[in-house]
This record gives sequence, C-alpha cells and structure tokens, in this order.
Amino acid sequence: NTATANSGVLSATSSVNTQVAANVDVQIRKSGPATALSGDVLTYSIAVNNLGSSPATQVRVVDNLPAELQLIAVRAVGWNCSNSSPIDCALDAALAGGAVASVIEIEARLTSTGTSAIRNTASVSAFEDRNLTNNTAIADTAIVIVLPLGQFAQTVRRRLRVR
Repeated sequence: NTATANSGVLSATSSVNTQVAANVDVQIRKSGPATALSGDVLTYSIAVNNLGSSPATQVRVVDNLPAELQLIAVRAVGWNCSNSSPIDCALDAALAGGAVASVIEIEARLTSTGTSAIRNTASVSAFEDRNLTNNTAIADTAIVIVLPLGQFAQTVRRRLRVR
C-alpha cells in the first residue's frame, strides 16, 4: 500500500508491504474393504481435497502397500502415479482452494493369510500445507480365514468328543 499526502507546499509518501500467507490445508481420506479372503482383489479409493482458500502446489500422495498385498493397477486421472509399491502420485496441476482432486483407485491381490488383519496407510503433502493433522488416512481390512471342509469336520469332531 502506498499513501501520498500533499498540502501544496510539502509532500509526503509512505509505503507498506504486506505479505499474505497462503491458506492451504490438504486432507486425505481412504476407503477399502472391511473383510477379505486370501486371493481376493481389493480396491482402495483415495480422495484428496484442499480445505483452504489458496491453491495447493506440489500435491503428492504416497501409499506403501502392506506386504500381504500384491499391486495389480493404479487408476488416477490428473495424477502421475508410479506402478509399484510404494505408490507415489503427484498431482498434475495445483489444487484450487475448496477443490477436490480426482480419486486415486488402487487394486491389489491379497496373497497371504498369515495375519488376521492388514492396515493400509496413505499420506498426502503439499508445499504450502502447514496443518499436518489430516494428512494421513488408514483403511483396515480383516482377513477371513476359511478352513477346508475336511479340517472343519475334524475340528467339530474333536470338540464334540471333549464334551
């Protein structure tokens, strides 16, 4: 801002520079199946939005798949994504204030039943983002263990004999 005062005889000018801070707050949400069987193809969806009023630049999502998942495909319009784990996606353009980016979809096959659940975590970052409390999202999937019929029958017989 510049102000000038002139009385006809004397003249004075004053200038003040004001920095306006960017208001950027990127947020990530992730969804996936609640349960799965070994061999199932799981689909995870990742949504990113800018809760602030200023454009977010250098927006990036990283999803490090759990060891029990084998990556099949990554689908994302407007994102440049790697096709290996960890999945690294960079948004092609700035994300306007109040805008939602296109959804990132990840397909992976569940290859192991050695655990009762898997946790898939993704994170988002942007150059101007200072609120990091909403930059991580988790999708938990319970692994359903199916016993072969013969093994199930043996288990039932054993339990019946015990009583």
